[in-house]
Amino acid sequence: MKIVLVHPPSEPLTHEAIFGLKTPPLGLAYIAAYLEERGFTPDIIDMSVQQMSIEEFGSRLQTTNPDVVGVYCSITRVKQSLQVAQVAKSLGATTILGGPHATLEYETLIRNENVDMIIRGEGEETFVKLAKLIDSQRGLHDLKGIVYKENGKVRTNPEAPLIADLDTLPFPAFHLLPMKSYHICNYISVCTLSSSRGCSRRCKYCIVPDMYQGKWRGKTPNRVVDEMEHLSSVYNPDLLLFFDEFFTEDLKRAESVMEEIRNRDLDMKWACMSTGTNISKELMIKMQKAGCMALFFGVGSEVIASRLTTIDKKDLDEARRAFMNAHQANIFPIANVVFGFPGETRTDYEDILNWVIESDPDHALFFKAVPYSEFEDDKLDRMERLAYKRFYGRKSYVAKHIARSISRAVRSRQFSPDFIRKYTKWYAETLKKVNSFQDLPFT
Repeated sequence: MKIVLVHPPSEPLTHEAIFGLKTPPLGLAYIAAYLEERGFTPDIIDMSVQQMSIEEFGSRLQTTNPDVVGVYCSITRVKQSLQVAQVAKSLGATTILGGPHATLEYETLIRNENVDMIIRGEGEETFVKLAKLIDSQRGLHDLKGIVYKENGKVRTNPEAPLIADLDTLPFPAFHLLPMKSYHICNYISVCTLSSSRGCSRRCKYCIVPDMYQGKWRGKTPNRVVDEMEHLSSVYNPDLLLFFDEFFTEDLKRAESVMEEIRNRDLDMKWACMSTGTNISKELMIKMQKAGCMALFFGVGSEVIASRLTTIDKKDLDEARRAFMNAHQANIFPIANVVFGFPGETRTDYEDILNWVIESDPDHALFFKAVPYSEFEDDKLDRMERLAYKRFYGRKSYVAKHIARSISRAVRSRQFSPDFIRKYTKWYAETLKKVNSFQDLPFT
């Protein structure tokens, strides 16, 4: 059986353009590795990084002639995912959609004539079982985690159980991808991995609870560092980027990961998403000594906006304290901010921007609350560009960030000359790009 996994192109995303971000499709790489481990020989086509048109994809697929085509579907690539499915279906392949949007909107997507099946939630075990059933032409009634069509009717099977032990997952099949094409800050080569899945929080704008049944699971420290060491030795990236939703959910596990890195005397540069802001400065210092260069903190605007008008500012103070601790630990704190929620006003938006600026992270990423927002799309786009201009366009920010970066380079000696050169080049280009945004009103 020939299986092709496809990562379609996405709608243009401002944060990816500003941060020069192109990362390998990690979910598809884990699924491909899981398939390989069980005797299949899948291919992965990353249309996004290869800038492949739908016509070029059709020619590629015609040459490959797969039996099954699995398509990643997120909110920013729904149209493209369905176009891929249409091409695959026209060539006689069975089409399977998966990913966050497919999990959330399976009832709508399964009714598309070019979509045969949908995998909900975690994909590795379900995809392997589904491929075996398709190959043997057996029924799908007992396979949990899928939605499919049978005699013109839609069948929705119960959820599949999550993988109990994430340590059993093989390393991602990055050998199937053009790894030299992936980077952050345009020039800094990057490899991605995950040390955990899920999140215990219930942010209403986040699909993660639906993907992982509201649970968090972590790989053991040994397994995490094994994967870091493997990716570093095989692909030699400038930076390892953890795509966990909540790397520090279990603080004791995070500390054990740091100890394992130090025990092996490994020299790897990495960054991770924290979500929580309750990490102690002591742990941040241990993370920095183990190679951590940046911490992404999730700070949703609904949290900020709901607190700005109340007396209790505990959460906001905690976030500011986390940024300050990261600075003192020689780690770049990065704020991930979601804006544009239902009921949000121009005043709320201004308060959010002011709070982020005053909290003084090194970088900020701003995300539109799509598809929840009541703002029109063009207004959201203007708000997004304005946020970046307001944050990065300040002379005081530029001077402070450069001074802090030089200080870190001198004190911690964690930046190689080549890394500094790449980062500096991207930083100069980004400031020019952000300052070119027109300061258009959106009221």
